Amino acid sequence: MRLGGARAVAASGLSWASAAVLPRPVDGIRWRVRVGAPWRDVPERYGPWQSV
Repeated sequence: MRLGGARAVAASGLSWASAAVLPRPVDGIRWRVRVGAPWRDVPERYGPWQSV
């Protein structure tokens, strides 16, 4: 069963701020795989390339 929105954040015990940051590294990985670029070329909006 998939929880959505506020229930997912409440169930995981995360704050809104940290829950908003979680998708960024995953999106960075998806971007890198889709484009085929080296890790160092991952855009800064996904966070430092060392942590993506």
